[in-house]
Amino acid sequence: MLENIRYTNHLGETVKFDGSENIYAAHGELRDYSWNYSTSNDVLSDFNNRGIVEKSLPIKIFGTDEESKAARNRLYEITDKDTTANQQGALWFDDYYMKCYVSASSKSRYMPDSAQINLTLVTDSPYWIKENTQNFMPAESQTGLKYLKKYNYRYVDYNVRKTVTNTNLAPMPFKLIIYGPCDSPEIIIGASHYKINVQVAATEYLTLTAIDKEKTIFLTNAYGIKTNVFNKREKSFDVFSPIPNGTFDVTWNGNFNFDLTVLDRRSEPPWT
Repeated sequence: MLENIRYTNHLGETVKFDGSENIYAAHGELRDYSWNYSTSNDVLSDFNNRGIVEKSLPIKIFGTDEESKAARNRLYEITDKDTTANQQGALWFDDYYMKCYVSASSKSRYMPDSAQINLTLVTDSPYWIKENTQNFMPAESQTGLKYLKKYNYRYVDYNVRKTVTNTNLAPMPFKLIIYGPCDSPEIIIGASHYKINVQVAATEYLTLTAIDKEKTIFLTNAYGIKTNVFNKREKSFDVFSPIPNGTFDVTWNGNFNFDLTVLDRRSEPPWT
C-alpha cells in the first residue's frame, strides 16, 4: 500500500488514500515517466515536452456498508468537481504534487462493504512539484557609518544581499510576491534582473508568476482587486527568466519585503 497520497480539488477539498477515510491506494504508475525525443540523421537531438500523459491509480475501499458507500460518494464528488469546472486538481505524494484531472473511474469489483476502483489521471504537466518559499526581509547592514552620539542617526548601506539555492538539476519556474510600500521594485538574482515599474502602496502586493505558459504580473489591492500590470515590466530585462540551478546572490535596495517561491520539479517523487 502507498501512504501519504491524497487528491485535492481546485476548491481545496481533499480525499485521502491512506486508509483514514476507508480508501487505500494500491500500486500504480505514479513513479513511471518517459520523455519524448527528437532525432536528426539517426542522432538524438532533443528531449522535449511530454505532451498529455495518463497515469493509473488503483484504489481499494473497505469498511462497513455505510462507510464504503460514503467513501465512494466522497471520492466521486471531490474529483469530478474539477472536470466539470475544467480546473485542475492536484494529486499529492508526500510533499510533492502533480496537477491533474481524474478523467476516468472503472470498477473491477463491487460489494456493499468494499470496492476495487481504477482511477485514470490525466495531465498536461507531468511533473511532481514541491514549492520552496523563502522570505526576504531587509536587515540593516553593519558596514555603514554610525553617527548615533552626535547626530542621533546612523548612515547604513541598504544594498541588502542574501542568497537563494535551487537544488534541482535545471533552471526552475518561480513566483515572486513583493509587498508594499515600494516604487518600481527591482530584485537581482545572480545575473538576472526582475523589475516592475509600478508603485505599490502599503496595503498592496505585486505578484509575478513565471511558471511554464503562465507569465503574469498582477497588482492586488487591500480589497483583493487585481490589476494587470504586465506592460509595466522592465522590458530591457527578461523578468520571467527561470531561477538557475545552484546558489546565487539575491540583492535589492532593502526598502521592501518579498517572498520567492522556486518550484522543485521532478519526473518522479523522491524515494524516502
